Amino acid sequence: MFGDAAAAAADSLREEIGDTVLAVGWYDGRDENRTGSVYVSEEFEEKRSGKGPLETSLLASLGSGAYRDIHDEELTSTIRVYETVVDVDVRVGPQRGIVIAVRAEGQHRLDGIVRLTRDAVRATGD
Repeated sequence: MFGDAAAAAADSLREEIGDTVLAVGWYDGRDENRTGSVYVSEEFEEKRSGKGPLETSLLASLGSGAYRDIHDEELTSTIRVYETVVDVDVRVGPQRGIVIAVRAEGQHRLDGIVRLTRDAVRATGD
């Protein structure tokens, strides 16, 4: 199950950047469940009224395949920057990827988050 790869990514990210990570979820258009979350911080769950924002980001990611036509290349990741939160969507296949919510003011490099996520997915063989 792809959730195992997302859980491995969540573990790697939390080890590397700590409480900067607010939530980690996965999406897979081929899976019956389509989306799932593997980590949601208590603060994120309270402040954002549960998992709603994460699920919205996950569902939005499923439909992002149309962006490929813009540059005639695969879209490999997307970063959405809000006032206090940054969503990082790391695509690992067609209709498949991991979305990470991190603090906007955290001490982290967004390209490092993408790299750590991809490395964790590769390590699980998924």
